[in-house]
Formats: sequence, C-alpha cells, structure tokens
Amino acid sequence: MLKNLAFWVLLSAEPVWFHHALFADKGFSLLSAFIVFFQGFVVFSLLLTLKRLPVAVFLSLESLMFLALIAYHKYYADPLTLSAMFGQINEGAAFAVKSPLSLFNGYSMAVLALWLFKIAFVKKYYQPFSDKWIIRGGITALLLFFVFMTHKNYGRQWFSINDFNRYVRELGYPQGWWYEAMMDWDKKALTRKVLSNAARPKEKLNKELSQIKPVRNVFIVQVESLDREGMFKTIDGKAVMPFLRQLSEKSLFYTILPHDKKASANSDFSMLTGTGVYNDSYSGFYMLLPPSVYEKIGSVPQMLKEKGWHTAFYHGYKGWFFNREKHIGQMGFDKVFFEDNLPLTSQKGEWGFDDKDLFAYVLKTQTEKKNFNFVITVSSHESFNIGERHKKLVAEPQNLKDKYFNALNYVDEALQMLVEQAPEDSLFIIYSDHHSGITEDKRTVFLIYGKNQSLKLKQDAEFNNLPPQIKTLLQSF
Repeated sequence: MLKNLAFWVLLSAEPVWFHHALFADKGFSLLSAFIVFFQGFVVFSLLLTLKRLPVAVFLSLESLMFLALIAYHKYYADPLTLSAMFGQINEGAAFAVKSPLSLFNGYSMAVLALWLFKIAFVKKYYQPFSDKWIIRGGITALLLFFVFMTHKNYGRQWFSINDFNRYVRELGYPQGWWYEAMMDWDKKALTRKVLSNAARPKEKLNKELSQIKPVRNVFIVQVESLDREGMFKTIDGKAVMPFLRQLSEKSLFYTILPHDKKASANSDFSMLTGTGVYNDSYSGFYMLLPPSVYEKIGSVPQMLKEKGWHTAFYHGYKGWFFNREKHIGQMGFDKVFFEDNLPLTSQKGEWGFDDKDLFAYVLKTQTEKKNFNFVITVSSHESFNIGERHKKLVAEPQNLKDKYFNALNYVDEALQMLVEQAPEDSLFIIYSDHHSGITEDKRTVFLIYGKNQSLKLKQDAEFNNLPPQIKTLLQSF
C-alpha cells in the first residue's frame, strides 16, 4: 500500500516538474505548482482505480505527449493550442521529420527514464486502490468541480492567444486545453471578428504611402523567418544581406515591433485580406476559417482581379501546409502555384523549391496586363539547411545560427535577382512572416520599394496596422 501511495505522489509531482521545465522562464508561482499538483493528484486517484493495462497505456500516452511538447517548446514560446495540434498535424509531422534532434535533450531523456520506471513499477507492484464506481464517480465530480471553478465563464467570445497562454502557464496544459475546447475555437468567433474588421470603412491612406505612384506590377514577398538583426548583421566585415540593407535606404522602411512567433499563414492572411487581425489569434487562420468566408471579406487579389489585373500566388512548398491551398484558391487569384504544380525541374531544398528558382519562374510568368504577384519564400525556413549548400558568408557553418545567416545571404541574392530583373514599372512590398527565434532581436522588417520612385522613411510600426493601409494603397492603382 505504501509503495502505491508513493507512486501516486510521484505521478502527481511529475506534471509539476514538467510544467516548471516548460514555463520557468515566464515565472512559476507556488500557486501554479499547487494547482498542477492537485489536479494531477485527483486525475491519478481516478486512474489508479483501473487495472494494469489501461494504467500502462495512459502513462505511455502521457509520456509521449510530454516528449511532443518538449520538442514543440524547443522552437516556440507560446503554448501549443488544441486547434494547432489537431488542425496542423501535417505541419507538425513535417517539422519533426526535418528536426529530429529536437528530441535529444536532458528533459526528453528524463521523461523516457521516468516512463521506463513507471511501466516497470506498474508491472511489478501496482494494485488498484478501489474498483468501486461510487469512488470513481466521486473523484470525477471533484475534478469537474475544480476545473469549472477555475474559469470565469464558458460563453462564446473571442479567445485570444494571451488568454490561452495565461491559462496554460498558471493552471497547466490540461486546464488550458479544457478552456479552449469550451470556448469558441470552432470558427464562429474568429469568423465574426474577421468579418467585422473587413466591414470597417476603408482607411484613409497615410502621408508616407500617399507619395507612392501607381504602377503596373506589384510584387508582395513574404520572407520566411527574417528578423531585423539578421538583416543588418555583419560577419567578419561582410554584410549578411547587403542588397536588402541597400534597398532599405531608398524605401519606406518599417521596423516591426516584436510580436510572437506564430503561424506564418496568419501573416499572409492579413496581407491578402487587409483585415489586420494578426496579433491576438492563437492559431493559423487557414486552419480555422471556413473557406466560404472569403466571398464576404473582399480580398486584395479579388479586388485587383475585378479591376483587370492578372493575379498570381507562388509558394515553393506543399499546398496542404497550413491548409493554404484550399483557402488561397478562394481568394480570387487567376493562378495559384505550389510545389505540386510548379513546372520546375530544379532540385528541391528542405522546404521545396529554392527561392532563386521560384523567383525566376515568377519573372517568367508576367503578363501584358497589370500583374499582382504574392510570393512566399521558403529557403530561410528552419532548420536552414540551404546554409550548408550556400556558404558565401560562413564557409564552415558550425551551428544553427551560422546556417541561418548563410540562408539569409542566399535569400538576399534571390531578392536582388527578383528586383533587378523585374519590369521598371514595379512596386515591391517585402516583409517577414515572423522573427527567426535564432537571434536575440524579436523585431522584424517591412519595406516598400518602387523602381524609379523616390521613397525614403525609417520608423517603427505595428505589423497589424500595415495590411489595411496596403489594401487601401492598391485600391488606388
């Protein structure tokens, strides 16, 4: 009996250790530790009324979940939402395959060691405390009462990333997931918010964007994982991104104030719809919104298409990633290109076709009409493996940061090719989907450059404020 009681306490304490391992850097109070321990104690008091096999299965699944969360938190600061877990399982699998070393660390080894100990204990010593359903029912009632009393309400309201983060860090993952499940993450609240933003009156164009002259060719380029430090970094006297640095001197250049590293799809959604609903979402819009919503939003490509522009979307990776293909197809593009239908014969990189090959195809497909091009780069996506092939900056990359800077150097060359070979009557909007997580700087960049146009500005900005302005600008062309 004493052995089983000690085992019960160990099982209840393990989530506290795990919670501390994930969130200690954000602060870890004794109250949070008590809450996590208490709910673990109640859950395991219910579990330990079952027979050996279900107990062993549950403990194995729990350890597997711990391993998955450790791998996730190696790259992301925000807790993992249910919507991301179930809606983006393909993305998670693709990322795990490309980053297997994320599981090899001290925390993962500790989880595996504890799992082996728990399974061995269950096999040799475990005995159920009770098999009476009245006991199980009482424990379940206590657990449900505790869970319900720790949240304010379960109404259908907008549930932001800050709400979810706070619940998980204060109450533990099970509590955060429970509350998320009870809230409106089934698309209704998000859809209402997006449509509400889309219905706002058209913004008046600000002073700096008002000076931009109409053009016949627009290139919006969303650069993967580009942070400000990476753009302006110098290594051994050599600039990481010399072309982009030079371009920023004759552009409207915005330093984007830090925002959390989230789904890159939220950035392109914001730019393509002009709705500016990025900062407080807790998952990828393309995973949550019904595709039919785009008929009511009035996307940028649909708006330009109705004015006679040829509109095209280009992405060097798979269309199923973030469920982009299904949603991009609803936005009014004349042509949509992903890895699967890009007629390229070049060798694919870690995340699809390299940026230079993609840009070359973009230039090749321009029409006699006015052209709107939306391009998403992939070569600077973690784990930055192009940095092992492109070594003009760091000849012998020793770590992830070296590879990141090599990857940015390659992207800089690709951007130079695109800008220099594009028609003279062209406007370029180049920005980052999110920061890299590799450098200390969490700021990103956003620049607007027009060939043969005199543009010059440097200022800080919130990313959320720019997409509506860009939409207003393009409406004036």
